[in-house]
Amino acid sequence: MKLELVATVVHSSTERVGPIHPRGTAGLVETGNALGSSDTGGSGTVVVASEPAGAEIYVDGKFVGQTPATIPLIAGAHRVVVESSGKKDWEGELSVLKDSRVALHAVLESP
Repeated sequence: MKLELVATVVHSSTERVGPIHPRGTAGLVETGNALGSSDTGGSGTVVVASEPAGAEIYVDGKFVGQTPATIPLIAGAHRVVVESSGKKDWEGELSVLKDSRVALHAVLESP
């Protein structure tokens, strides 16, 4: 499995994050575990794309949407899993910094 870091940029605090899934709009993903905790507080944004598109995204074990998606996350470490039927899952650790924006491109390979 391969992950490409596409970009890391700082965004303004006035930026709005749109829907992450047709069934709902984005909200901060709070996991309630040590991976989601942060001493500094705040949040950042992760933009997730995949090959193939339409893969399911899980952050710290919770379903948060399908690719492509823009996901606001509490600053701190998070475990991201991207799954698609008939493909190997992509899994990785991601550190989100306060006021950051990170774009991820997960390439899911055939089993």
